[in-house]
Amino acid sequence: MKNSFLNVIRTWWRINRQNGKTQASLLLRDMPKRALQRQYAKACASLNAKILLRKNRRALHTFHDQQPQLSGGHYYLIVMPDALHLLLPCIELLQGLNLAFIINGVGRWDAGFLLQKYPHIPQFRLTMLAGSSLRHGEVIDLLFFANPHNFGIIDHDLFIFRRQPLQDIRLDDRTALAYLYSHINPKTGLLFPTTHLMFFNTPLLKSLLNRYGLSAL
Repeated sequence: MKNSFLNVIRTWWRINRQNGKTQASLLLRDMPKRALQRQYAKACASLNAKILLRKNRRALHTFHDQQPQLSGGHYYLIVMPDALHLLLPCIELLQGLNLAFIINGVGRWDAGFLLQKYPHIPQFRLTMLAGSSLRHGEVIDLLFFANPHNFGIIDHDLFIFRRQPLQDIRLDDRTALAYLYSHINPKTGLLFPTTHLMFFNTPLLKSLLNRYGLSAL
């Protein structure tokens, strides 16, 4: 965990230096600002989960009732702040799929741009404290709550050049999910699918989550 955080800082430093930022501005302005933003995000995460969870659950359930195309076989793109440059080519490659946007902490301009450019793709804005976003697992938990049918998620920075296989996924009663990428845990040797692209057997997974008191966090 520590090495991962240090790698993020090193990458951030290198990119900003390449973009012409001075060491003084990074140390005295940008780094403290980044640290404050991280602390604010941590504080908001707990409040968002405790205070606004029920509101988001009710609103998302109503949203699905109003969108008959989200009745199975659809995919969600979770839209994050400062990611339009990655999201737009991702969407263009997915045209023809049954998609929906989950707006997670994105500013009104970005959300409005998506609505104007893709009026046929329904979008749901999560309610949260200003300048914050929900954790990925929390969003997936909300999607399980709102969906009785099978659905998928696609990362906004995943570029899929052959979309037909995504429309052909069929899961039997004993298969929990389909996935595109995975990694092997070095300690256990077990294979874990990653969230770049997943398609869920929703009834089966909801049954397991409820039976064992689990969540996507």
